[in-house]
Amino acid sequence: MPLLPIQRLVSHTATVIGASDRETAVSQLLSGTVPNVVKLGKLYDENNAIARLFNDGPTFLPGPDPHIVKYAAANQDNCHQGYAAQSHPINLDLSNNFLIVLIVYSAAELHSRVDIADLESLNLLHSSPQPMNRKRKSIPIFSSLNADNHSRSQCLRSYTVPVVFDEAWTGLDVKFVFSFEPADERAVLPEGFAFIAEIYQSIPL
Repeated sequence: MPLLPIQRLVSHTATVIGASDRETAVSQLLSGTVPNVVKLGKLYDENNAIARLFNDGPTFLPGPDPHIVKYAAANQDNCHQGYAAQSHPINLDLSNNFLIVLIVYSAAELHSRVDIADLESLNLLHSSPQPMNRKRKSIPIFSSLNADNHSRSQCLRSYTVPVVFDEAWTGLDVKFVFSFEPADERAVLPEGFAFIAEIYQSIPL
């Protein structure tokens, strides 16, 4: 099926929540905490090869370029850290199948995860339909823990995540939640990290 580009989310001081760990960052994100990361620089300049890689593809609505960001409190010694950001709301119907292209930059090994949040309950959805249970953590639709089999020194990683929703979720208003944490919980990200998440919707012929 043809793919329609619908949203492009990037790391930015206006989009990313930083916290002491990934789960806390996600919780604060869903509760409406204001983004709190600091900008260390841009991921790329306008005319370099990385810019062409990201900007020569499908057209999304205008938005900011990705920033290399960092949780400000992570400058402290022995500070753990996690990050989270979310897409704009999406209403699901039977034709809503999606493809997410997630590109992550980090000089240190970073684990990435994609979940789905139900806007009405502000809770993460399970990957198969079942009653909501706030005491149980959701199973993500994607985790780089299951995908990374390449060099740990690789700074730029790309993941392609197909998403097919169950009919039981028809009519829900949801957001995709993107979260990140260092692979080694004792590690810090002195050079920060950046990401680009592109969301495409399949169009039935």
